[in-house]
This record gives sequence, structure tokens and C-alpha cells, in this order.
Amino acid sequence: MLNIDQIRAGYGEGDVLKGVSFTAATAEIHGILGVNGSGKTTLFRVLNDWLPKRAGRTAFSNEELKGYHIGFLETDPYFYPYMKGKEYLGLLKVKNEDYNIDAWNAIFDLPLDQMADEYSTGMKKKLALLGLLAQDRPVLILDEPLSGVDIESNVKFQEIILRLRESGKTILLSSHMLGALTAICDKISLLSGGVITKTYQKEEFSNLEELITAQIKEGLDQQLDELF
Repeated sequence: MLNIDQIRAGYGEGDVLKGVSFTAATAEIHGILGVNGSGKTTLFRVLNDWLPKRAGRTAFSNEELKGYHIGFLETDPYFYPYMKGKEYLGLLKVKNEDYNIDAWNAIFDLPLDQMADEYSTGMKKKLALLGLLAQDRPVLILDEPLSGVDIESNVKFQEIILRLRESGKTILLSSHMLGALTAICDKISLLSGGVITKTYQKEEFSNLEELITAQIKEGLDQQLDELF
């Protein structure tokens, strides 16, 4: 069980996260939904220890959440210059003797003998996912994993994420595409105003889509009425 309790964090003097709380079960895909700037990436950086929290507590399996619990897939993965794709994966699989680089790469067919920083956006995202798998961490944080990849890779990413859930991973997943979340998530928490306003169960996803659409249209209708 991953437990996030009253997390406050931000940049400068202001708080972006103003008391975020939710739980994610083992073998669960838990979506984090919010508009751009709502704090999804800030939350993920706090959980990954890239940004210090100002208050609150994070725990996994009855101990404090630490970096060694987490595999983090960034929205825009960065790779050091002059490092080949295969070298990158080799560094990450050091403690995972069962990880077969060539077998996993057969899914995406990346040019692993090429410098990773020369890859396209989609290729970098695929390499980063393969690196995440090589680490074999129990908690996976995926920040917009489906952005920047083509339709075929999108399907492959979703199938891999579903298999990771079956293997017992706890997965946090954000996406700007609501359909991507409702397709594979078990629960979705709505991040708004610096807090989780509600967590939706799978049977409520259809209501969630209607709610979000209605909120957008309400504000948009008022603006358009003034223009037309």
C-alpha cells in the first residue's frame, strides 16, 4: 500500500500542493488527473525525492517511501551525451540479472548502438520505459507516459503497464488524455487547487467524463457567448 498524507510542496514562497492525500493499493493502477499546472509533476517529483516536501508523510508497505522503492518515468526523459542506448540499459540492470535487454528491446526495436541523446522524442520515451523495467522497482510513477509516442507504441505501453499491475506493481499514472486513464486505471484521483478533491472508482469513470466535460463547457460557453 502506498499512502500519501497531507503533502505540501512548492517553489519559492507559494505552495503548489496544499495537502495532497490519497492511497494506492498494491497491484493497482492509480490515475492522477488534473489540468496543466495543477501540480501533477510537482507531486511526482516530491514522491521521487527530487523536490523536498514542506509537510506531510509518504509511506510504502509500512515504511517511509524512499527513492529505492521508485521507478520514475519523466514526461521528457533526459539522457547524458555520448551514452549509447545499450549502455544506459546496462547500467540500470546491474542488480537485475533476469533482465534481458535484447528480449525487451524486441518489442520496440530501438537502435541501441546509437547515442541515446540523438533519439527522437518517442524513442527516448521507449528507452526510458525499458530502463524503468530494468530497475524492477515496486512503485512506478509514470508522468504522461503516452505523450510523444505513436499509435502502435501507445498500445504497447498500455499493455506493458497492465502486465506490470498483474505482476504486483503499484503504479501512479498521469495523462492529459482522460480516455487513456479510464482505459487502464483502477482508480482516478482528481487534483485541483492543490488537493485531491475526489477519488473515482472504476464504476464511476463514466460520470467523471461527464463531469469534466460539463465543467469545461460551462466556462467555455460563457466566454463564447461574449464573442458570438
